[in-house]
Amino acid sequence: QVGPTHARVCLEAPAALIGGSATFSQKQLLFVLDISGSMSSHYNQVKEAVKYMIETKPALEPLFIVFDHGARRASPDEIQKIRADGGTWFTGAIQEITNLLNSKVVDTNLEIAVVFMTDGQDGNKSTLEKAITEMRAAIKQRQKSVVVHTIAFGTDADLPFLNTIRAIGPQEGMMRHVKDLKLTNSFAEIFDFLDITKNFQITLATDTGLKITREVEGEMKKVGYEDYISFDLVFGNHVSEYNFFVDKGVINAQVGECMMDLPKLETDIFFNLRGVEAMEILTQEQLNDAQTLLQSTNALKAPRAQRQEAVEMRAEIQEQLNKFHQAFADMARGAYGTTSTLQSLRYDFKFNKSRRIRTMNQRATKNAAVFAEIEKKLAAVKISDEELASFSDLDYTCPLSGDSITEVMAGSNTDVMVYALRVTRPEHAIDAPTEVQINDLLAGTYSNYAFQQSMAFALRKGNAAQAHGGFNEHSDENIGFFKGPDGKFMNACLPFYINEHHWRRVEVQLEPMLGYFFTLDPLGFKGDQYLALFMILGNMLMLRSQGSFKSEWADWLISDFRQLCTAVKPKVLKYLKSGFYANGLLKEDPLEAFLKSPAGRTKQVLQNIMVLVGWADVSSGFDKEKFTIAFVEEVWRRNFTTYYKTQPREIVMSTIEKLIYGPPIDSDPSKELDGLVKNKLNKNDKTFALWADWKLGKASKKKSEEIAATMKDGPEIEGTLTPNTGYVPRKVADYDTHKDFFKSIVDDELSKISDRNKYFYKYTDGLIMGENMDPKVKWILLLQALQYCSNDLVNSGVSSGSYKNSIEYLSRTGELLQFQHEFFDKHRRENWEGFIRDKNNLITAEQIISTKDIWAYIGRMMKSCPTRGGPVFDAVVAYLHSTPPSLSPVSLLKKKIEIIFTGKFKQPDEPDLVVHAEGTAWVHCVQDTAKKFKAVMGVDDFSMMEAQMHGRWGWVYRPSDIPNRHGHHNSNPNPYIVCKTLLRNLKR
Repeated sequence: QVGPTHARVCLEAPAALIGGSATFSQKQLLFVLDISGSMSSHYNQVKEAVKYMIETKPALEPLFIVFDHGARRASPDEIQKIRADGGTWFTGAIQEITNLLNSKVVDTNLEIAVVFMTDGQDGNKSTLEKAITEMRAAIKQRQKSVVVHTIAFGTDADLPFLNTIRAIGPQEGMMRHVKDLKLTNSFAEIFDFLDITKNFQITLATDTGLKITREVEGEMKKVGYEDYISFDLVFGNHVSEYNFFVDKGVINAQVGECMMDLPKLETDIFFNLRGVEAMEILTQEQLNDAQTLLQSTNALKAPRAQRQEAVEMRAEIQEQLNKFHQAFADMARGAYGTTSTLQSLRYDFKFNKSRRIRTMNQRATKNAAVFAEIEKKLAAVKISDEELASFSDLDYTCPLSGDSITEVMAGSNTDVMVYALRVTRPEHAIDAPTEVQINDLLAGTYSNYAFQQSMAFALRKGNAAQAHGGFNEHSDENIGFFKGPDGKFMNACLPFYINEHHWRRVEVQLEPMLGYFFTLDPLGFKGDQYLALFMILGNMLMLRSQGSFKSEWADWLISDFRQLCTAVKPKVLKYLKSGFYANGLLKEDPLEAFLKSPAGRTKQVLQNIMVLVGWADVSSGFDKEKFTIAFVEEVWRRNFTTYYKTQPREIVMSTIEKLIYGPPIDSDPSKELDGLVKNKLNKNDKTFALWADWKLGKASKKKSEEIAATMKDGPEIEGTLTPNTGYVPRKVADYDTHKDFFKSIVDDELSKISDRNKYFYKYTDGLIMGENMDPKVKWILLLQALQYCSNDLVNSGVSSGSYKNSIEYLSRTGELLQFQHEFFDKHRRENWEGFIRDKNNLITAEQIISTKDIWAYIGRMMKSCPTRGGPVFDAVVAYLHSTPPSLSPVSLLKKKIEIIFTGKFKQPDEPDLVVHAEGTAWVHCVQDTAKKFKAVMGVDDFSMMEAQMHGRWGWVYRPSDIPNRHGHHNSNPNPYIVCKTLLRNLKR
């Protein structure tokens, strides 16, 4: 495919067709690991990563070098026993790498990929430069290339040094900058990428004799029992090879000894998306180019069968561009490590894709032998005439084949009865099967054989993604293999239990059935999928409680599926005990772990809380009152995690502060820390408005000279606190004294997540909405849920022991409150300057939000957050879409939001003024935030603002002129969308 910005070449074929392993180079991986004292609290992550590498059983086992104040080779077993301690000496590590390169340990015909990880600075650099020079010389002596990749962990890593050594070889290596606690994943991703990707030499030729040869990265993947090799190359119009593809029809490709013709295809949506994905982004201009190209790509114009895939791919690319936008915003504010972050982001797409391929390859290899044994086991499962008679009274008939259940069981030794579902499979469901979304449970009983034959026919005659839905995030009721008796499409099936004789046959082949249900590959089974069955049971129960799945059929299906889950339960417990689930974090009954402590409630252990609903339904002998209380708290915590995901933590901390200490009193010195005193609020608004006039060139000459002389950098922000504001200990508030104050805060917070909570209303007898609950218990549960409303915080709280088990303190809420006070006040005392800074950011944001004059708002924005990003901007955004009662109502709300999104202030009959973020539109606003603003502004006003942001492109309405749900179409457009454009054109 060839377009104005790039050319694209794609190939995917069985490895055997292009010469197998002889066609590409083998690669020896060498990991160089920092084991100095600063790594002591993170070294377990290193050990987990090394364990993962060895367990994958790569063709060549990785080599390891460890270093602190010295350096040495180490085996995987030795790494598991090492204790991180000592100083950091890069020279020793570099010398040990050089010694290995000069030795015969690694075959000279092998490429070497070095991964160098550190979290610190060299304690002695006196001989480092010499060591690097010697390593560079050793690399040049080798027949095959040596590429050095680097991982910078934390905020103290020596980034200049890591950048130097990744450029030491003939090919520049990759850099990953890991600032959070995901070191194990980062190691695993780079290992998967380096191990799965193989280096090919491909030659492309035209019939006129022109040739180009290029080293490319191909990916090994397993499809069924075969190894496939795929690659997807993009040649930008800035590289010399681009002209090779212009005006060419067919290009011959040679890989190894295999030659093939590559026909030229028309460009499509995926051509554009792949072009954006492959763009190198190192400058703001390159990011703008990428964003512009993506913005001009309308995924909804893809063919219907491919539309969902295009929409999902576009969203994934936009999410990646959002990270670049954030990195450039951080760079503008001088944040640490932004250059390395940009380097790391360049490879995220590759790493994520390689990790998914690795996961599926591992499962296919592991399950292939099991799959081969299934036929033998099924042959051994005989059904006697007496057992067959147990089906004679059951009126279950397959509408596809016409076979009754008796005929199904008698006609073969493999067929079973199944029911149909319509599901949505997010791509991460490969790793997290409990995240599959159950959209519909359809009526009817089917022979599994007939269902599979109908599925195969649908796949042969049309697009596979249109038939089974592929991997995407959104449901489409028109996707499916065929329609059932109820007229609905279905794209998945699961077996019935029916009775022990039917179950015996189901049990033998359940694993490949689940493998296909969750991963669209019968060899894609993993033990987690057993646990996901309880998620499906939980969804059935919730749908029935809401009345949307309520009938005799629904009751029978739930009863039958409950029996199946009960039969599967011992398999789940055995799998959990093995330690393969969640890295061994859960090895016991999930319900018992959930009730025992918050460690059994984290997303790592319980990705989908519906699993617990299903598991509890087939369990007995537990305290249901305590279970419901713990369940309510965990649902609140997860919903607050989602609600506050894009908001600054300081806003949550401010609410927690009020819940612990109550309202400030006049004699309390901490009163000034509770926000602005009302009579001080925005006393400088007029000054900020004048300053905005001057910044925009609208002030008079005299006023301009005066402002330039007195406040060139803007007016002072009033009401903020100074670092020398003394720390003042505080006392925990008495609930009964301030119960009205606490009730108002609790009710306000619960109202923010009420739409999410109401799903569990009947299941919890209203407790989830705060009804029928002791006010003190509700107060303390909310405090717990807010304190740990992020996955990182809950993991940290579990690890440190600060996250207490609320259900153990239901009659002792005072003790739990004291724990919260000590935890909060310790953080406040030890990080007093940061606490003051966070308070000042909120004060500044409150002042911006509270302006009653649009020019004062513009002036304050120009002063405190001229670009998008940073704590003040984040707080302003949060206050605009989720305004706290103390700041409601917000004056000029819609105009303020428009400025945030468009970067411009629109004046009647005058050109737009650039007032924020250099006048750029906030097209990379995350979807959750955009949805909140849409709810605040209303659909029409938000759509009109979006039209101003994006300009006019694509079809506004269907080409067919069929009206949309608002009654508008091309012949009758929405006047709120087009009138301003028409007026502007008339004036021109």
